[in-house]
Amino acid sequence: MMKKYFTLGLSLLFLVLLVLSCKDEVVQPIGLSNMSRVASWSQLNYTSTNTFSGSNIFTKRSNALAAYGDTLAFVVGSGNYNAPENLQIWKFEAQKNNFQLQNYQLPDYRTGAVSFVVGSKLFYGLGINSSGFFNTMYLKNAGLSWSDVGFTGAARSNAVSFVIGNKAYIGLGTNGTSYLRDFYEMDASTSTFVWRKIADLPGSGRTDACAFVLNGRAYVGTGYNGVNYLNDFWEYTPTTNTWMQIGNIPGIERDDAVAFAFEKRGYIGTGWNNYTGILSDFYEYNPTTGKWKAAPSIQSSGRYGAVAFTQKGRAYVGCGNNAADLNDFWISK
Repeated sequence: MMKKYFTLGLSLLFLVLLVLSCKDEVVQPIGLSNMSRVASWSQLNYTSTNTFSGSNIFTKRSNALAAYGDTLAFVVGSGNYNAPENLQIWKFEAQKNNFQLQNYQLPDYRTGAVSFVVGSKLFYGLGINSSGFFNTMYLKNAGLSWSDVGFTGAARSNAVSFVIGNKAYIGLGTNGTSYLRDFYEMDASTSTFVWRKIADLPGSGRTDACAFVLNGRAYVGTGYNGVNYLNDFWEYTPTTNTWMQIGNIPGIERDDAVAFAFEKRGYIGTGWNNYTGILSDFYEYNPTTGKWKAAPSIQSSGRYGAVAFTQKGRAYVGCGNNAADLNDFWISK
């Protein structure tokens, strides 16, 4: 399965086809429990259950979303809009190695969306479907309903999001005419959910970037800017609302990668480059030294459009696409 990009002047129909092969990247909360560095990966033998009705099979998927915090982890949607599984939300129970299908669904079909957890609150929004781009953001209410909490920025797909403390951040992506650099912050501890514009990313606007958070700072990079795949990375300090460029990842430029953080290290890996194809390598970032180094790769085929999350001192990477959609998961050692 080849993944291709289209120029900015193409119609919405072609952009939709583009987005189907893209994904929002990983939400990285602060305050994770102490974790060891990734030494290796082993395949996870997991189960999936459904306690209310329908199938209990966690189907193969790419371009889904990972939304997680210290005690909650979800795989949200499938990335294939108009497919029934795109509305699904699966909660991961680390103590049982089990994905449990939730009895509530996403509010509508879309792809290229974002999803994140702040505390116990699950948010979902932005993205695109046959109606166009969205800037609606939803909060999961008690029961089966969602409420629209809005978004100040332009409608877009394939943005990136991350979480620092009680605050959520969204930025980058495309609105169909340009690749965006803007970022917005929302304090989820309030009841108003007001989005405030913060400093733009100094680098190139882009889609399909990834992010992780270490020591109260966000690290955002890679992606695609309409011309080139990227390997640059930027550090955001919320107390000063400033960005600083750090070293590029040593590997090939890419988009559709995954990223996650242990307390002392950040990781990025997998993804896609149209000239080299599907990628399987991983890299580790040390914020003390400001250096990247090679990290263990998953002992399987590479993939793009995967999901990654951390829970109870372990990292998990799974799903994605390598000629066909996948539903395997790998756990760090």
